[in-house]
Amino acid sequence: TGLERGGIAANIYNYGDATVTVAYLEAVPWFLRLYLHTLSIETEALDRKDGNATRSSSMPATSLVSLRHQPAVDRTRPAVLEAVLRVPPHSMAAVTVDFDRAFVKYTEHPPDANRGFDIGPAVLTVLDAAGASPDLARMAREAYPSPPRLWGETLLIALPAPDFSMPYNVVTMTCTVMALFF
Repeated sequence: TGLERGGIAANIYNYGDATVTVAYLEAVPWFLRLYLHTLSIETEALDRKDGNATRSSSMPATSLVSLRHQPAVDRTRPAVLEAVLRVPPHSMAAVTVDFDRAFVKYTEHPPDANRGFDIGPAVLTVLDAAGASPDLARMAREAYPSPPRLWGETLLIALPAPDFSMPYNVVTMTCTVMALFF
């Protein structure tokens, strides 16, 4: 049906003049099985005039500082993917990972199963902006004691859904047959 595979992509933009260290956190429900070997982090330079991303061989790559992955347990806990990245100035880092959709029981579907499942947004935490002046860094720590967080958009994932009209069709057919012969 074409609904068994998919992917998650996040673009992290750094329009500043300094390298920024960020933590990217994605909590994915158990019915989306992540393939960690497909995790990709690509860097593209940003055009200073219009902000569009362009590929550049001279662009320093986004460095992966640390990676933590907690696999999902079916019907118990979600998968957690947390990556700490250093994004170079005037660049865009694209984080992508592929997944497979699992089949869920018919009792686990929401009331409107054909709409799909809502997946919570990713969280991006700005840990450090290298190159900021000491005074600016001190003022930022005083104004915001905890690091700033940005939330992505909620995803809507369509899962394979059973034909919920089948019991109605069986009952209708059975009643028709019984009415014709008895």
